[in-house]
Amino acid sequence: MTEVRLSGAANGDYEHATETARFTLSPRFSMDATGVRTSVRDGRTTTVTQKAIIKGRTVAGFDGARWSRTTLTDTQLAGLRTGSDPRAFTRLIRSVPGVTRSAPDRSGSVRYTAGVSLGELLVLLPPASSATVRQALGTVPAGVGVTVDLQADADDRPTWIGLRAAVPGVRYSGSMTFRDYR
Repeated sequence: MTEVRLSGAANGDYEHATETARFTLSPRFSMDATGVRTSVRDGRTTTVTQKAIIKGRTVAGFDGARWSRTTLTDTQLAGLRTGSDPRAFTRLIRSVPGVTRSAPDRSGSVRYTAGVSLGELLVLLPPASSATVRQALGTVPAGVGVTVDLQADADDRPTWIGLRAAVPGVRYSGSMTFRDYR
């Protein structure tokens, strides 16, 4: 479950996006994801629901208005499988300059915390993720401070990721919750 909220406008405008996704990494990659974006602008609410399903080499997508289908190449499928491994988030956060790591608790879980500029964080993200964050934040300057928290289990898999940033007039918070690893 991913949840992102961008708010702070004096008139109460905000963006709120949620995504629920189920992945199978092995033996055959598959994904079923549903995203809902709600925008409030000048008191008017707009909600768009999107869906993506990957099964075998086929991607079926719903953009809020119509369904489409496409076939993935070997390279695209391998990239999705690699990029969907949640341990990639743990490796990414560990690479942030100045990250702190807690000692493992009784179950082996650790917490990583980092304070970086938005620009430093965007450089570390894969291009598609960086573009998504940049689009969500709009004109927020690259020098704005961002706080990132990640809880990982004993197998280095994230269980929760939080991100917070603020500039005058805009507050950004996002979180991702991971569960049901098998």
